Amino acid sequence: MINSGNEVEPSKVSLIGARVILRIWRSDDKHSLIENANNRNVAINLRDQFPYPYTDIDAVEWLSNTTTSTFGRNQYFAIEVENKAVGGISIECGKDIHRYTAELGYWLGEPYWNRGLMMEAVKLMKDYAFDTFPQLQRLYSVPFSNNLS
Repeated sequence: MINSGNEVEPSKVSLIGARVILRIWRSDDKHSLIENANNRNVAINLRDQFPYPYTDIDAVEWLSNTTTSTFGRNQYFAIEVENKAVGGISIECGKDIHRYTAELGYWLGEPYWNRGLMMEAVKLMKDYAFDTFPQLQRLYSVPFSNNLS
């Protein structure tokens, strides 16, 4: 079972790749978050809970929730490129009969598409997920069929 007692202090987690860094969201990410998330081309490739238009209120709410929590079953990272938070990536651990499974979710601001950045971020997150949750047996993602990038 993936246990929620696996809490980690978020400020101690930073996953560093060649071109991306996965790190906790910070309150000073607000401007970059709005700049990259407020894009219809981003939103149409995500679940309905991702707001569009992405407003100042949405950013404040997201940052308030993610900057004040510890990492437990669900873990949310900013994708940093060139010292800016330009996307997000998360793992959400399953419950009950899905307790050995976690979903990987991610998005990236359109100006950063087609550079191989998300492939690097996904690999970092995959390695982190299996290292952090030793009981994890399956990590999956649900892509939209029209998302070719």
